[in-house]
Amino acid sequence: MTIETGWGVEGLRCVAAARLIHQLRGKAPTVGSALEVKWHDGQTLLLDVNTDLTLMVSRSPWRDPYAGCSDAQRSVLAEEVGLWTRVPVDEDDALAPILGATATSVEPIFDEVLDLAGVRVLFGSCVLSVEVIMDGLLQLDLNTADPASSGTFETWPPAVPK
Repeated sequence: MTIETGWGVEGLRCVAAARLIHQLRGKAPTVGSALEVKWHDGQTLLLDVNTDLTLMVSRSPWRDPYAGCSDAQRSVLAEEVGLWTRVPVDEDDALAPILGATATSVEPIFDEVLDLAGVRVLFGSCVLSVEVIMDGLLQLDLNTADPASSGTFETWPPAVPK
């Protein structure tokens, strides 16, 4: 999977997407979220932040790091480090315009030292930008031909079940 080949997603149709939201018990969801995109051919593209604060691009589906923990362990983790929740993108989500759309172009975004900091994916008249910002969070932007549907969604995360 290389940048030069657009990570192999050009020409693929998005059939589903999900935000991966982090939250500590009793606190608002963490600003910024990872993004998982599923394509019509069965491939997955996971966009997240590496520990070195560069963009991680993976074909592996997201896996809850605490999936194997007991309810008691998850309760402690929720308090101490927070838990992750997969929130599917639906028709009411600001990212909904990418659902059913075909990726026609992929462009990397580099930081000042030429590390991979983000990616722009063109979906017809929509441009999805996913970029590492301060504190290692991902900023998701969707710009469309319809100004009412465009914008930055870094503070978007919905209420996540506690």
